[in-house]
Amino acid sequence: MAARFCAKEAVTKALALDAFEGHEIELVEGGSEVTVALSGEAGRKAAELGVRVLVSMTHVGELACAVALVVPR
Repeated sequence: MAARFCAKEAVTKALALDAFEGHEIELVEGGSEVTVALSGEAGRKAAELGVRVLVSMTHVGELACAVALVVPR
């Protein structure tokens, strides 16, 4: 759960959104890959920029980390 929260926060920062809206950022698992589905303001911002968002999550013990990359469509 912590890594997923980190991923949503990283997406918020990568898109330079004004506020964290976790319900607008959905992490969809598909085998070994996690894709990002955006809605609301997050979806509008990504469409406006013409980008998609990739995430990488990791955790070990009690530590969790995530990175979000904004790449052209």
